[in-house]
Amino acid sequence: MRARPKVDPRPVLARFFDGDAYTKLPWDATSFCPLLHAALGELFPEDYRRALAGHMERSQAEDGYVGDHVAAVFHMAHSYRLIGRPAPKVDRMVARVLRDRNPDGGFGHFPGRHSDMDAVYFQLGTLIQAGRVPGVDRALSEADRRALGWGHAMRPERA
Repeated sequence: MRARPKVDPRPVLARFFDGDAYTKLPWDATSFCPLLHAALGELFPEDYRRALAGHMERSQAEDGYVGDHVAAVFHMAHSYRLIGRPAPKVDRMVARVLRDRNPDGGFGHFPGRHSDMDAVYFQLGTLIQAGRVPGVDRALSEADRRALGWGHAMRPERA
């Protein structure tokens, strides 16, 4: 049985979709909106989905990235997984993820930045959520959920 929060968090999120305040959220917060509804066992409202998806897609570069930042593209892929749709330009996004390897084999948060484990996590997570890691099911088995961790592994199909 799911425990419900004592205070309904949906009104806090709703105020970002009253107008265009959601466009001012940092890119790495885009998946928090559908994640909140997944955590409540609910589908993300369609009008919110259209607004947020439109904003991300209008801001997406030709190579599939938003904000030229690894965490931003991870959260875009995460948003689309949570709403059950493939991320736009996913093939280009994956090609960029694979192309952005540093000489040491790792990844940085921005192109040319030093490698660190946080950036490696986001790059691997983007590939998992884009369905590009062989043997990993997008429904995320228990073992595969460990690769993503905490809220990133929420299974919206259980809502």
